Parts: sequence; structure tokens; C-alpha cells
Amino acid sequence: MEKLVSCLSLLTLIAVGALVEVNVAVAEDETAAPQFMLRVEIFDLPADEALRIQQEVAIQPDQLETRNAVLDMVKEGKARFVTSAPLVCRHGVRGKYEDIEEIPVIEDFTWNEEAKQLVPKFGIRDVGTIFEVDPNLGEDGETLDINFALEHHTGQPETKSLMVPMGDTEKSREVSVTHFHMKKVTTRVYLKRGAVALIGAFDVTGPRDKGDSGPTIENPKRLAFLCADVQEFDAESK
Repeated sequence: MEKLVSCLSLLTLIAVGALVEVNVAVAEDETAAPQFMLRVEIFDLPADEALRIQQEVAIQPDQLETRNAVLDMVKEGKARFVTSAPLVCRHGVRGKYEDIEEIPVIEDFTWNEEAKQLVPKFGIRDVGTIFEVDPNLGEDGETLDINFALEHHTGQPETKSLMVPMGDTEKSREVSVTHFHMKKVTTRVYLKRGAVALIGAFDVTGPRDKGDSGPTIENPKRLAFLCADVQEFDAESK
């Protein structure tokens, strides 16, 4: 019986020891993998003011003060806040933000010889804002290495008509197609903690969403800023 108790005690110690080692390993891993606090902010500005900001980028890469000035312009009614895309993800882990509407569209046509007509092939397109990122923290613990793609639609889709030839005949048929006002940026940037970068400047095309609020900006240019910071994970705070 004493030998059995000793064996059980030894097994208990081994189990406890393994549990401690696992907990420590998890804590160390979580401590070593900080969280990225990312946010894309999108604004409409007068074209001349947007151009001035773009010219500043070469002189002052960190656009924190400029972005704060844009916020003041929004309060004064001189600029318009469009949308934001917040995203929290861990170092080395891909993250994705989507604020979209699924739109059915005609992707292609096939010719039905028996019926002598075009047959549409339907699909789904996402319309809105999509922000996808692969973030990494540099060895110095200060440099943010951010590989990202931003897709943004500046207006609602529009339906347009096209005349499509019908086979070998001289006749044509009017078909409807969907036109999208999509803007896209795919790139990689290096930032310091708490920095803000101008990552996109888009022409505003397409009809304005009925749900949009704020003033109407004449001859607008749409600017996108990336705000980036890192939050260290403290296992003891759990």
C-alpha cells in the first residue's frame, strides 16, 4: 500500500509539474505575441486640401497631426467622416475586417442555341469596406511591419445597359450589367508605435449611399489613414 501511495504521489507531482510547465509556456507565448490595434479612418476632403496633405507625406511620414487636423475639419463641417475599419489581431496572425453588402450580379453570358438567346450566369459581389492585414512586430519591439489590403467602394453600384451581338445574326440584344466603384490598395508599410499613415487617396465616384450623413463636399477626394499601435499582453493581468 505504501508503494502504491508513493507511486500515486509521484504521478501527482509529475502531473502538477506538467501543468505548471504548460501554463508557463502559454504565458510566455502570449507575452511574446502582442496585439496590434489597427484602424483605418476614411474622410472626404476638398480636392485642394487633399492634395496638400498628400504633398506633406514626403516631408512628414507620420501623419498623426494631419489626421487630427482633419478631425477638426469634420467638426467644422469642412470635411466629412465616411467610415472606419477597426481591427485587433495578434502578431503574425492574419486579420480581416468586413463591412459589406452582398450584391447579386451577372458575371457572364452563355448562348443557348436551342432557345436562340443569351443566358446570364449570376454571382455575388461584396460592396463596402474590406481591410485585411498581416501584422508583424520588428525585432526592436518598436517597428510595426504591416502588410495589408484595403478595398473600399466610394459609391453604390450602378446598372448600365450594353448591346450584345446575338450569335451569327446581325441582331443585338440589350443586357444589363453592374458597374462598381471599387478602389483598392495593397502594400506593405513600416510604422512606429502610435503612428498614423496616409495609405490611400481616391476619386469619389458613384452615387452616394442614402445612409451617408454629414455635409456634402464639393469636388471631394477621399483619403484613408491607417492608425497603428501595439498592446503588450500581460499574462498576470488575466
